[in-house]
Amino acid sequence: MAVQAFLGGTLFGDVRGENPQVVALHGWARSSKDFNQFFSVGGHAGRMLSGVAFDLPGFGNTPALEQPAGSAEYGELVARVLASFEQPVVLLGHSFGGRVALHTATLIPDKVKALVLTGVPLIRLSGAKPKLRYKFWRKMHGHNLVGDKTMEKIRKKFGSSDYAAASPAMRQVLSLVVAEDYRPVMAAIDSPVELVWGENDSVAPLVVAREACQYFKKANLTVRPGISHLLPTEDPVALYDACVRAGNTP
Repeated sequence: MAVQAFLGGTLFGDVRGENPQVVALHGWARSSKDFNQFFSVGGHAGRMLSGVAFDLPGFGNTPALEQPAGSAEYGELVARVLASFEQPVVLLGHSFGGRVALHTATLIPDKVKALVLTGVPLIRLSGAKPKLRYKFWRKMHGHNLVGDKTMEKIRKKFGSSDYAAASPAMRQVLSLVVAEDYRPVMAAIDSPVELVWGENDSVAPLVVAREACQYFKKANLTVRPGISHLLPTEDPVALYDACVRAGNTP
């Protein structure tokens, strides 16, 4: 493993071997370290996969972007790196990293052999709407009837734990990302897609993966019993097997 700078230090990644076969993108508030076990599986399976696990901007070794950006802009950065690779890769994305992977695959399809996704909020479930009290305060803030400091306290009270823990800059990124609609992006992807899902995922429930399958042109769903959202660390072998399958796809 060697940490390497890409795009002049805009991205950093853990590099495993030469001529990457897999590019791994981590979830929100995580880092490339989530894939340490994944890349170690090959030593036991008898087939090593080379690759890069990136620290996405704002996490791990990679600094945040100067301007707030959604997953499409993150995908553009990854696509710029993939453009320099000699061969197409399997793009592995967990949660937030999966959102980024979708856009990367549409931007540079000739460099993405297949997608392996896990725990990605691909579909917004009905009922996942802001609470009425929060909407009220947000409207008041919009009319300058509530100050910024008060609104920040309200966001922390009603927002997710991810939002509360994030820096002001990354909160803007999170706000952009959670409002995104991935259905048109999924429909535009021609590459085969392997969905590997934890049966007990409460962040992106299994119903999300099952519904998402109808939007992809070529999708296969593998459900892992007893596994929750952090599948890269809970069940790295299942992800490894999926990447081998995806890499062998004609």
